[in-house]
Amino acid sequence: LDGAYVSTVFTGMGFQTSGPPLLYETMSFADPDADYVLGNCGPWPSSTEEEARRVHQTACEELAREMKSYHDHMREAEKRNEQRSQRLQERGRILKWRKKPSTK
Repeated sequence: LDGAYVSTVFTGMGFQTSGPPLLYETMSFADPDADYVLGNCGPWPSSTEEEARRVHQTACEELAREMKSYHDHMREAEKRNEQRSQRLQERGRILKWRKKPSTK
């Protein structure tokens, strides 16, 4: 999604002192050249492969929602900028029309 991606890796190490070992880790990453910042990008630890797959799927869905929201926001901003530009162009035409010729 626009250079952003979700990665789930098997770490093979679970350093926690209680509960099941957290052997998988899922994170979201943004394109380093992008002009957006991801919200909650992890890490999200998992104990089993099945859990890691669910977490990965959830992270992908969340990333897709976040990117859609970003693109919706950018489209709205472009629309507002275009409307502002049109208003300024129209205002410039009106001002040019009202401007009196200089007399020397």
